[in-house]
Amino acid sequence: MSQDNILIIEGSKLKAVKILLIGIAFVLIGVFMINKGQQWGWLCALFFGLAIPVALFQLIKGTYLKLDGNGFEVNSGLKPWRLSWDDVDSFYVGKIYNNKMNSQTHIKN
Repeated sequence: MSQDNILIIEGSKLKAVKILLIGIAFVLIGVFMINKGQQWGWLCALFFGLAIPVALFQLIKGTYLKLDGNGFEVNSGLKPWRLSWDDVDSFYVGKIYNNKMNSQTHIKN
C-alpha cells in the first residue's frame, strides 16, 4: 500500500498538558488537605497523582490513529491495536462536550 492511502491523526499534546496541569493542581490541593488533617486529601492526591505519569507518557510517546485501506490502528500510549475494516460495522467521528472522538461498532469476534 502506498503512503498516499494512509492517514495518521496525532493525539493532542495540548490536551495532555491540560491533564498534567490539572493533575498537579489537584495533587497540591490533596497535599494541602492532608496538612489540614482531612483524610480525603489522600484520596485526592493519589487519584489525581495517577494523571501525572499518564499525561507525561502521552506527551513523550504520543498517541495516534492510523487509517489505511485495510483497517485502522490505535495507539493510546501502551500497545497499539488494530482492526480490519471487515470487523467494523460503522466508523464515524462524534463529539462529546466539544471533544472530537472516533467511534466504531464491532460486528465480529
